[in-house]
Amino acid sequence: MSNIICLLGIIHVLGDFYFKSEKEEKIKYQFINLLILLMLSTVFLTVFGFEINLLIVLVINLLVHNFINIIKYGFKKKLDKSNQHEKLAYCLDQLLHIVTIFILAAIFKDKISFSSNWATHTAKIQKFFPLMLAVLLNGKPANKTFKILFSNFKPKDENDNIDEQSVGRWIGTLERLIIMLLFIMGEIGSVALIIAAKTLTRYKKITDDVEFAEYYLLGTLYSLGYSFIVALLLLRGVQI
Repeated sequence: MSNIICLLGIIHVLGDFYFKSEKEEKIKYQFINLLILLMLSTVFLTVFGFEINLLIVLVINLLVHNFINIIKYGFKKKLDKSNQHEKLAYCLDQLLHIVTIFILAAIFKDKISFSSNWATHTAKIQKFFPLMLAVLLNGKPANKTFKILFSNFKPKDENDNIDEQSVGRWIGTLERLIIMLLFIMGEIGSVALIIAAKTLTRYKKITDDVEFAEYYLLGTLYSLGYSFIVALLLLRGVQI
């Protein structure tokens, strides 16, 4: 069951965050996203030898995923583009995708062997499923989730320079990955060093700007909580 969850989770995260156009409000990009998901599913299907049950799972997942995206598209078209509605649409969309993945995993948990006659390394690939998913989750999904859910807390005078935003996203991603690894290794005390180094670079602005300090603290707590949850999920996935 864990392998199915991780496999469908990887496809979802890649399709919805890494290969999805920012112009998702246009209908043609819905079809582009569908093609991307189809290609990703085909790659995994090829690796595991075109097993019939895996084919069924991937086809159902593809159809349901696209159906959810169409519902989200229609939902957003009818509502105004306020931040609150964007949060609602995003949360409902991700919740439906997650529920779909777990339902499919529960139905097909004993019906997919994840093996093929020609791919001799499939067993080794499966062991990396939880780690692959964990690494992917700490990147764009974490950044986008924070941006959508907490954008109204962002200080008004915060620089909107694209290059600086990109650097900030990379720093946040690396921060979460390191914290996740420290949690897994049991070196929780070392997390303080990461936070201290991060705080040192923004010390002057934190002390001079209360609004920024609160936003900074919110982002730090978010990274800690997010990394801890992903670490727990990774450990749970490896055990299963």
